[in-house]
Amino acid sequence: MAGGLGTGIDVGTSSLKIVQGRFRGESFQLTRVIKVDFDPADTRPVGERLAETLGHASLKAKNALLGITGKDLVLRYTQVPPVSPYRLKTLMDFEVKEILSGGGGDVAAGYGVLPFSGPGDENLVLLALAKNAWLDERLGALEQAGIGVAAACPSTIALFNCFLKNGEFKAEETTLLVSIGAENTDLAIQKNADLLFARNVSFGGAQFTRALADAMKSPVDRAERLKVTRATVSSPGVAVRGGEEDRISRALAPAAGQLVSTIQSSILFCRNQTKLFDLHVDRVLVSGGGARLQGLPEYLSSSLNVAVEPFDPMGGADGGKLPAEEAETARASGLELTAALGLAQMAVDPRFFRIEVLPETIRRRRELKTRTVPMLAAGVLVLGYLGVSFAVEKRNLQAAQERYDRVSRIEKEVDRRARSHATLSTENRARLDKLNFLAQRAGAGPAALQTLQLLDHWLPPEFWLTHLQTRDVELDASGALVGKSEEQPEGPKEPPYPGVSIKGMGRVRDRPLSEPFNDFVKNLKNEAGVRVLAHPFTQKRETAEFELLFAFGAPPAPAAPEPEKPAKPERK
Repeated sequence: MAGGLGTGIDVGTSSLKIVQGRFRGESFQLTRVIKVDFDPADTRPVGERLAETLGHASLKAKNALLGITGKDLVLRYTQVPPVSPYRLKTLMDFEVKEILSGGGGDVAAGYGVLPFSGPGDENLVLLALAKNAWLDERLGALEQAGIGVAAACPSTIALFNCFLKNGEFKAEETTLLVSIGAENTDLAIQKNADLLFARNVSFGGAQFTRALADAMKSPVDRAERLKVTRATVSSPGVAVRGGEEDRISRALAPAAGQLVSTIQSSILFCRNQTKLFDLHVDRVLVSGGGARLQGLPEYLSSSLNVAVEPFDPMGGADGGKLPAEEAETARASGLELTAALGLAQMAVDPRFFRIEVLPETIRRRRELKTRTVPMLAAGVLVLGYLGVSFAVEKRNLQAAQERYDRVSRIEKEVDRRARSHATLSTENRARLDKLNFLAQRAGAGPAALQTLQLLDHWLPPEFWLTHLQTRDVELDASGALVGKSEEQPEGPKEPPYPGVSIKGMGRVRDRPLSEPFNDFVKNLKNEAGVRVLAHPFTQKRETAEFELLFAFGAPPAPAAPEPEKPAKPERK
């Protein structure tokens, strides 16, 4: 495990969170935990408030990591073929220039290849863009307070790393992490310790406060007190006591519904980006100050139909060396410290996945400092060598310059072709995705309509329909349903046919249900253009259940072989 003191700084809209510590073996020992709430009435720029707050904290640090979130951070995804780090940097520089040329503003950028193996050969790259004005204001205040910042990093990445080190990890589980701040929410999806998706949205606990203030027609500060002390988000279908509690709960419902929509759209976005279309979230962990709202985890669990739990990472860290006041802060504010703790651990352990964002001016200044001494030493050696054999080195220099110019021309041409290839590849993938989507949609509708027409014509009055679902039906070369049995014949499979799966029930009237059901199946099999592949039927006294699978456009079922006739005995 890496050594040194790590510092993570999370500057929110309503508070400042700082965690500092070092690894002792696999345990992370906390040395400082600071949480300072900003005065809502203080309208000064955040840089001034931050400098004043840090001035009273008596904190010194080097190589700290600063969390970024909110509307000043943009996260974008792009797919690139496997290339060398140099080529990847070239492609990402081109991507950033394209964004800036389109009016993206003065921004700093960083990127990272997501470490999961998805379908296909291409890599999914996460690109982070942050406004330089936002960074400069905070970096300047931190530098003024004697805190050196190595880089800024998206808080959603820190949330993911904090879970890996301090959360309850379960193999093969897909976990959605949601950190709800005052104005912003960070989301991350992981599976098997791989980051699948990261996102930040402009939604937070303040939306609940404003909704409550509007409904109660009260000032925002009173609405905030009501939210903290008396408000409860009631799950759908749960009765609420009358009076003011009912008014408060109803006022919070739209904001809670907006949060559910944000989570659902993030899961859908993740499926589309990763091409993992059958991805299912097994557990949701909520953190941040907004997660303290009474009843919110239960509301999310009911709405999303998945287990939702609070995520307090401080149980995975060692706070035995903290001062008493800061130990109490760590105990009481664990939900709010996820990003700061993750940043502190990332600052000293290079194994964590990260995306570093710094203004270009600061990045160049740091590179210049690290290169100055070696460059000066090399210059002295070169001058001494040239003093001994000036004539020879002059000829070598001319030859080297010619080779350099030739290689530079070739390199520029390769870069131009790489950018052109990346652009064309992206456009072709978008067209292919659109065609696949339209093809899937086109096949499902007619199949469902034709099924309903068949049922309307042939379904006996003793039966009724309980379930209908469109699906693709795959047949092997022999015409058998793929997946119906464990032993499948070898050979190529036919393209999938549009199919419909139905379920239904029946009730005995004046004859056994098996008779009308067999007639029903027989009539369906005689219909042209449709093949009935499976029709299980279960009789239960006065009722029955059945299932049917239709494949439209599929070839007829292969005819059963005729039984061999016994040989006639020879006459003697």
